[in-house]
Amino acid sequence: MTNYSKVFQERWLADLEPKQLKLLLDGYINGLSEEQADAAMHFKGPLVVIAGPGSGKTETIVRRTAILIDHYKVDPSSILLTTFTEKAAGSLVQRVKSRIAEPLYVEQITIGTIHSICLKILEDFGVQRGLFTRSLRVLDEHKLSLFIFKNFEALGLRSTYDKPTAKCIKLMSSFYSSFQERGTDVTALRARMSNSEDSDLITALDTYPNYLRLLEENQALDFSSILSRTFNLLSNEKEVLEKIREKYKYIIVDEYQDTNPLQDQILRLIAEPDNNIVVIGDDDQSLYRFRGATVRNFLDFSNKVPNCKMTKLSENRRSTPEILEVSRLVVERIPAKGRTQKDLITKNSPGHPVTITSFSTDDDEVTGIAETISELKQSGKIKNYSDVAILCYSLSSIFGSLKEQLDARGIPYVAKGDKSFHGEVAIKQILDLMAFATKKKGNVKDLDALKPPIFCFLSEQTVDEVSGQRFEIDVIEAITSPDLIPVKSPYDRKRIYDIVELRRKIINSNYSKKAFTDLLDLFFQILTITETVKFFSLETNIEDSESVLDQLGKFSQLLNDYSNETMRRSFSDFRVFFDYIIQQTLDSPINSNQDDAVNIQTIHQSKGLEYPVVFMPGLVDSRFPGNRGDDHVIPFYDGVHRFWSQFSEYENTDTDFRRVLYVGITRAERLLYLSYFKKKKNKFEASRYLVELSESKKIKIVENCEVPSGIITSKIRINKEKLRISSSHLQYYLFCPTRYKFALKHGLAAPHRGYFSFGSNLHSAIEEISNLVRTKGKNIIKEIDPNIIFERHWNDFGFESVGAEERQKEHARRYFSEFVKHHGDLLETITVSEKKFALEESNFILTGKIDALATPGKNELVVIDFKTGKKEKFDKEPDSTFVNHQANIYIEAVQRTTGETPSGFYLHFLGEAQHEPSSFRKDFIVDKKSRSNVLNLLGETADRIQNRDFAPLKEQERIKKCGLCEFREVCAFRLRAKAA
Repeated sequence: MTNYSKVFQERWLADLEPKQLKLLLDGYINGLSEEQADAAMHFKGPLVVIAGPGSGKTETIVRRTAILIDHYKVDPSSILLTTFTEKAAGSLVQRVKSRIAEPLYVEQITIGTIHSICLKILEDFGVQRGLFTRSLRVLDEHKLSLFIFKNFEALGLRSTYDKPTAKCIKLMSSFYSSFQERGTDVTALRARMSNSEDSDLITALDTYPNYLRLLEENQALDFSSILSRTFNLLSNEKEVLEKIREKYKYIIVDEYQDTNPLQDQILRLIAEPDNNIVVIGDDDQSLYRFRGATVRNFLDFSNKVPNCKMTKLSENRRSTPEILEVSRLVVERIPAKGRTQKDLITKNSPGHPVTITSFSTDDDEVTGIAETISELKQSGKIKNYSDVAILCYSLSSIFGSLKEQLDARGIPYVAKGDKSFHGEVAIKQILDLMAFATKKKGNVKDLDALKPPIFCFLSEQTVDEVSGQRFEIDVIEAITSPDLIPVKSPYDRKRIYDIVELRRKIINSNYSKKAFTDLLDLFFQILTITETVKFFSLETNIEDSESVLDQLGKFSQLLNDYSNETMRRSFSDFRVFFDYIIQQTLDSPINSNQDDAVNIQTIHQSKGLEYPVVFMPGLVDSRFPGNRGDDHVIPFYDGVHRFWSQFSEYENTDTDFRRVLYVGITRAERLLYLSYFKKKKNKFEASRYLVELSESKKIKIVENCEVPSGIITSKIRINKEKLRISSSHLQYYLFCPTRYKFALKHGLAAPHRGYFSFGSNLHSAIEEISNLVRTKGKNIIKEIDPNIIFERHWNDFGFESVGAEERQKEHARRYFSEFVKHHGDLLETITVSEKKFALEESNFILTGKIDALATPGKNELVVIDFKTGKKEKFDKEPDSTFVNHQANIYIEAVQRTTGETPSGFYLHFLGEAQHEPSSFRKDFIVDKKSRSNVLNLLGETADRIQNRDFAPLKEQERIKKCGLCEFREVCAFRLRAKAA
């Protein structure tokens, strides 16, 4: 009580009984500053919380949520809590769960990003209103690039651009997003710009209607259309809006300074008329104007919402006074209209001065950073490498030399944001081999594509023997037997012949599916012949072996997305996409296997994080601020943009970079190194912001990065997150740890097989019919044609021929028709389809999706899992043993999320006679003891995964399982002997 002012006590505590007061103080307010506690105790009405960096913003959100539930007795399901990233949302779930009296309540709170919450609204209400006729397909950044690439001509872009390039696709996606998020009347804007010379913007305006039409035809949503369609649904369907308002009585929005105009409209629309909404953020940390965000949403919120109160969290608990003062010097030059005045304070002890170091060259700069990190660690100034972060505006110009210097000193690191994936040697090699296999006859007259690291030869001499080979004719005509290959090693000679044979097979089949079903299949055939995965799996002492496998995994995911989105099998088409689009957008999968590693990030990625030691290199004037400018900004006109009602003169490139620098500086707790270099290829000047700072007495100018006296960190602080694993991934590990390693650690996409498509197509169709019946009743079955639904969900991935696909398609069609015909009653009792869950234990979080929950009778709740195979055959498969675990996992998950223990679990076999339960149904008995045993097994398995125990199965187990594994052809441990 003595820590809080009399005003605070009278406002929040005076009327409480002693027992209530003690509970509130001890369990919910203890440790909070008065500013934090004031925001956490806020009950009703609108509130803006201006939260400076390191001021305990997230903890305030967590405490307020707990106080709403436990102190004010608010229904948890009436709370909507949004934040900026899925990772931050996941962290909030865990922190709220640990704070509230009944952890089960956290499952009832809606916690997620604004996009994920809007998507849920569309899924729950859009299908009912006929806006969507099947499961929605969300296009992330790369899938959106693929979508535009695939529909380049249909969009009308060919009239302006000769070919799809990274630049034009990035521009169009940016414009299309901006039009949606600003509510642009493109016809009116086009009329205003009839004399404009901005051909890119004119093209975007002309093609935008085609873009919206194609999204709708493909039942696809980009991130912006998730928002625009949600806003339209809420604006046009008053019944839906009232249901949403009735559900969400208390709204908390984190990072409000990074919302765009449309998100602001949606959130305020839901909050009305009671306006029980708390928005939290910091205008000085607004970073995403280039994505359409505007700091005006935050600055003007209190003027837009009646009776809005405001409070500030001004105590920085993270940084030293020196770091805090330097951060203030950076942002105080932003115009007063562009920020709220705030005076951050800290009670932390004085520390070391912030330094600015000038290096002669960029190579000298990264060398100096690496040497300083090494000295900090070797001298014991820091306990962990993970205490250190290197934060850059862009990694592309620095990462290669930085990696080299860290590797030379044995300093482990994790990196995210490096765009060098396209230049990796292993990726160049796999592209060359795919080209070797697919080029037209006559276009391959040498063996230059056959070299390490992808083609792993047994003999070192083979590389030299192959490199000089040239033929007058195509290799498939020159090499008709292994004996014609001038290579001494019989083993290598055989594999060279096999790759030539692959080319021959592809050309002779006229590039049919019989040769390769899709590009992912071609990729795996090449890996099988070259034995790349086998070689790098066994030769773990080879430098960068894990990195090569990671690169192959990421490349396979790219091939998988390309095939799924475009349905194309032409490698030349894919090569165009990869060379002109992906090379500028895809990060290299550089990850350390160690938990204790230096963090290399962009400043944007570091937002919300903190590190004892921070290096910020490359602060030269041509890069910081850079030359990004405001090119291709959509012009503002009154009445043209529905959600963009005012042009903000204080939002510009200068303020953007000041805020980025401010965010980077305020990540530092104890030590901050700012640096620049004078020469790379050309002469550089220090960033104008460094020049400003150098005039301050708070800054120390040094010739080399200094290692201060005294200990910087004294405790082990390795941020080891709980293992997050899905139930299907768990199944992979229990089936075979090596299979898990390929699929999850390295990210190898499973080759498309017809039986996988068969099952996923049926599950998708059943989900749609379940949703229809649940919302409209079982009589809807009489009004619809199941074949139409079935056709919408069928794809032909993985089938070796048109004939094979047609046969399987007819089987699947019959299964679906029979299911719909006989199970109207069952469909009507299904309360949830594809229910997502998260099962948390001490060392892992298991996520999954349940096919269906049904209530067939009073006080009954049954979990159903649909299987597309035959019941008798399934019982004999090795995977069938996992269903016992699955049954326990699903029952436990439902019990924890709903508080109700299901009365049963059964498999529903779609391939059996649907009129007789004894044919299609297999029940499992689940009790509390078996659930406990399975959870113990999961805990042991999680520990093994965390300890990187990926040893292959014993030989006797491999006899049964290897033949069922999708990676069997590339695995080094596959047992070739057949069971007796």
